[in-house]
Amino acid sequence: MDAVTAFAFVFLVGLCAAGLAGSLMQIASGRTIGFVEPFVSRGHLARSILAAFAAGPLMLGNDALRARQEKRAGTAALAAVAALAVVWCSATGIVVMEIALRLCARVG
Repeated sequence: MDAVTAFAFVFLVGLCAAGLAGSLMQIASGRTIGFVEPFVSRGHLARSILAAFAAGPLMLGNDALRARQEKRAGTAALAAVAALAVVWCSATGIVVMEIALRLCARVG
């Protein structure tokens, strides 16, 4: 049960981080986030990588839902995107937790 709790915790940390980053990016730009300009561009590679790391699961979800509405993706594709977003949120949560633990170790 400890593994399930740990997975749920890092998933929710990643989901919160992605939600916060995605909301801030959306407020700043006034556009729905996705893997499109101005969020991802070849000219600003470092910014694009940071945006994809921080809000990638939400960008992926928005793009998948848009494709579904336009009949370019089916239910199986949407399910695969949802599974990938869960893994992505979990990986983001692990990184955020590791950064937080290292910062706490330096302070304390």
